Amino acid sequence: MAAVPLAQAADLVAKELRGYRSLEVILDDDAADCALDVRDKEIRAHAVSAMEKLDLIETPDAQVDASLVVGNIAFGALNVECALHVELSFHTGIPAQNITGVDAETRAILDRMGVLPVTVWNRSAFGVAAQRGLTKEEAFEKAYIRVTEMTDLLVDIIAEQRQ
Repeated sequence: MAAVPLAQAADLVAKELRGYRSLEVILDDDAADCALDVRDKEIRAHAVSAMEKLDLIETPDAQVDASLVVGNIAFGALNVECALHVELSFHTGIPAQNITGVDAETRAILDRMGVLPVTVWNRSAFGVAAQRGLTKEEAFEKAYIRVTEMTDLLVDIIAEQRQ
């Protein structure tokens, strides 16, 4: 079997994505530094809406789960500048009993795990919410808006790969 170039493989996966069982929004431990900790439901709703535009819907019949990981670091005067990292991934698990041809040590590990987690599609974006001259509240709103823009960018990559 010939190897498929990574970019082509990502395109193939994007074309096959039809839905996801669940979407988990994971905020890092510093989410409060950019006031994102209180926006997790809004961030999730935005991601769901963006993916619905591609007919990627949440359905129990899907074979993959989705994760949106949001990380941030507050910096600058008064710690209101926010460096942001957003990662969207789709993943599943291969039951340990379906994995064959491994040595005894690997088999023992797989049996303890039960399922081998596998990421089938993953992209991330990095940005800074420049916030000079804004109040702290305005700065935090801008950080949230930047997260939604980066989420849209990641969903747009799926759309491009489907073409």
